[in-house]
Amino acid sequence: MVSRARGALLGHAAGNALGVPTEFLGTPEAIQAEFPGGLREVRRRDSRTSPWDDDVAMAVALAEELLEPEPDLERLTKRWVTWMEEDGRGIGGWTRTALLHFRTHGSPPAEVTDAVRRVPVMKREELPILGGAQGYTVHCMQIALWAAYHEPTYEGAMIWLANAGGDTDTNAAVAGGLLGARDGEAAVPTRWVKEVARAERLGEIAEQLVGAS
Repeated sequence: MVSRARGALLGHAAGNALGVPTEFLGTPEAIQAEFPGGLREVRRRDSRTSPWDDDVAMAVALAEELLEPEPDLERLTKRWVTWMEEDGRGIGGWTRTALLHFRTHGSPPAEVTDAVRRVPVMKREELPILGGAQGYTVHCMQIALWAAYHEPTYEGAMIWLANAGGDTDTNAAVAGGLLGARDGEAAVPTRWVKEVARAERLGEIAEQLVGAS
C-alpha cells in the first residue's frame, strides 16, 4: 500500500514534469519537430518560488486536506482558490471553470459518468487528446482512465502522452498518478523522480496518507 501511495504521488509529479515542455506545442508533428525522436526525459521548468504547476500543486492541496482530522470540501476549495490567487502557475481556463463549478454546485457534471463508462471499449485513436477542447477536465480524466485501463507500463504510457499533443503535462500527470497507484513506486523511473521538485516531500505526504487511512 505504501508503494502504491508513493507511486501515485510521485508518478503523478513525474508524468507532469515530463509533459510540461510539450504542453503548448499542440500536435504530435510539432512535438517531433521540436524534439526529434520524441521527448523521453524530464526537463525541469520549476522555479524557487513555484516548484510545481497547477497539476501537482492542486494534488498536494488535496492530499494535505485528506490528512486533516475531518477533511472538508469547502476548505479544500478554498485551498485551491488561494493557490490560484497567490500562484496559479500553469492553471488554464478549463481548470478555472471546473473549480468554480465544483465550488458552486458541489458535484461534477453528469457527463463525467458517461465518459467513465466508455473507457473500457474505446480505442486509443478515439481519445479526445487533440482539438479545440484539449485540456478539458472531463477529457483529461477519460484519457487518464484509459491509460490506466489499457496501457501495460507506466513509462511507455508517459512517453506516449508527452508526445501525443494536446494538454500533455496534465494528461501525463493524471494518468501517471493512476498508473503509479496501479503498479507501485518501482514502476516510476528513478531518473525521472530525481528531477521532480521536492520529491521527498511528495513521498512523505503519500506515506502520511496511508497512515491516516
